[in-house]
Amino acid sequence: MVKRSRYFREWCTARVREKNESHTPAALNEEQGTKVTMVLTVEVIEGISAHISENIDVAIEEQLRIRELLILEPKVTTDAIRTIAGVDAAYSDREVIAAAVNLSYPEGAIISESVIREPALVPYLPGLFALREGRAVLNALRRLSSAPDMIMVHGHGYAHPRRCGLASHVGIILDRPTMGVADRLLVGEISTLPPFRGSMVPVIDRDEVIGMAIRTKENIRPVYVSIGHRTNLDQVVDLTLATTGEHRLPTPLWLADQRARQARTIRGKK
Repeated sequence: MVKRSRYFREWCTARVREKNESHTPAALNEEQGTKVTMVLTVEVIEGISAHISENIDVAIEEQLRIRELLILEPKVTTDAIRTIAGVDAAYSDREVIAAAVNLSYPEGAIISESVIREPALVPYLPGLFALREGRAVLNALRRLSSAPDMIMVHGHGYAHPRRCGLASHVGIILDRPTMGVADRLLVGEISTLPPFRGSMVPVIDRDEVIGMAIRTKENIRPVYVSIGHRTNLDQVVDLTLATTGEHRLPTPLWLADQRARQARTIRGKK
């Protein structure tokens, strides 16, 4: 297993070095101060994705390594946040269609948006969602005109069996604050949640609070939020409620979801 992991690092390093600059726009590249460990993380994920059937153990090993890079404190205060992006993905045939929408905060005006298609090389594997959607989601975010202060990812972050879901992968690779907003629990339990908007209860796994269940609309099923990277749970909860309007999902995520669905529909009509 060690030899195989080393092979993927060497193979991916050579491959990504040649294209790193052309695939990373200045908006993100100038601010993120990418570390070697983060670059290797991207490379290993891409290498494993191409050979996932043989390398699930390698993927888990690298996910655990990525987790060690998590920062569970805010990079910026909530008052200093001026832009929030939502990113989501849909599927069409053998493609992943990822959409990102960057909005001003708290006004909610759209600043920029992007839609990108990538081959769906990896099947759904519980706990390894980043391998299926990660590349498309990252590329959609990189095509935004400016780097958002906070990224909402439709998926889990810390509320994950290995405490490193898609939202955490995205935050670490881009070195941006991220938060996960998911439709259902992957791990953990909650107590009874009152039916009114704004009610919340912690998500608990092995005696640890790993996220929060929040009812964003009265008598509608909750969303499950968690830390992605460079934030904390209080900030995640505050931003979820502050950006949720008439829809169950926070507006940045709802818009990204709609853009991805629309792109899939248009693709299907061709």
